[in-house]
Amino acid sequence: MKIQFKRKKVDILVFDEVNKEILVSSILQDFDYDSLETRGKVLVVNFYILYRILSGIFGIFKKPTIINKLRELKKIYLVSVIDYISPKILITFIDNDPYFHAICRELNYIEGIAIQNGVRTHYNYHDKFNSLIHKKYLIPNYFVHGNHAEFLYKEYSHEYKNIFVVGSIKLDYFLSQAKNNINKYDLCLISTWAGGEEIIGDYPFSTKNQYKALLSIKDLVINESHNLVIALKTNNVAELNFYKEIFNDKVTYKMDNNDPFSAYNLCYQSKIILTTYSTLGFEFFAIGKNVVFFNLSGDDRYTHSIPNTITTLKNNELSNLVNQMLNEGIDCRYKSKNDVQCIQNKISSYEVIQEFMNKILKNK
Repeated sequence: MKIQFKRKKVDILVFDEVNKEILVSSILQDFDYDSLETRGKVLVVNFYILYRILSGIFGIFKKPTIINKLRELKKIYLVSVIDYISPKILITFIDNDPYFHAICRELNYIEGIAIQNGVRTHYNYHDKFNSLIHKKYLIPNYFVHGNHAEFLYKEYSHEYKNIFVVGSIKLDYFLSQAKNNINKYDLCLISTWAGGEEIIGDYPFSTKNQYKALLSIKDLVINESHNLVIALKTNNVAELNFYKEIFNDKVTYKMDNNDPFSAYNLCYQSKIILTTYSTLGFEFFAIGKNVVFFNLSGDDRYTHSIPNTITTLKNNELSNLVNQMLNEGIDCRYKSKNDVQCIQNKISSYEVIQEFMNKILKNK
């Protein structure tokens, strides 16, 4: 762990270093910014921060369990550090981080900006086993991929000042850098490998449903000689072996650890994208790509368009849909405006956010 005794004052502070590169590349290059590591690799220590922590010691000990005491300690620490730096804007790409929500509530003189980094469903915004956590959601300014995230945030009465439906900054930045599209593959399967974790329940992404979908894709590749590439999530050998046990040498496996857009490139270079419930699938659906979704549980919390969603593996449904997409084309639309997971605007999402931040800085 690295210890820092001083932090410079900046206009904009990035909360959490995960995915910081995309924020810097697309939004922050012309701003006065710094980033705050929140995952225990760096510790900021000075008299002001120690005083704030000691002032909150009673609140820490009031928490009923050890884990809750530690969470309260971390929250007080993060609030203290950010208050010490005193940025005008606190921005994060981790919109579902509970500490970010708590900081926005306590340091309301700072403009909090959160950018949606993944698909959001009823499952994300409401969990009966963690109802107290979900009641405390607060994002002053929330930039989301599509109408569905806005609809859910309002439906569960979470607190906000502004919600802007802008699309995906990562996709928009990728498209601004992408070269000419060449279809190298018939099919691209987006990996949803869960690190060996068994996901129990009647979900589209449960281990049981995932495995059924993968076996049906394998049959499709073998029976109809389709060219399939699997966009791996990691360079973990266990992930590669998981897919090789199913597909053997019938498909191509790819992952470029040095390229944050590795999976985006593979999707861009494919005629059809196959996915259970990935952000990538919805992003490319928004720009008109052929995307096949799997929802074998029929769970209505997971919104899709109807024509391109596989709900059963009977009657050659997958084969028929893929062949129709390849040979005839298919018009796929969401059931309603509130189901739209990602949009594509004329103005890039990161340009909209830059303009919003400039307005804030001029007024502060």
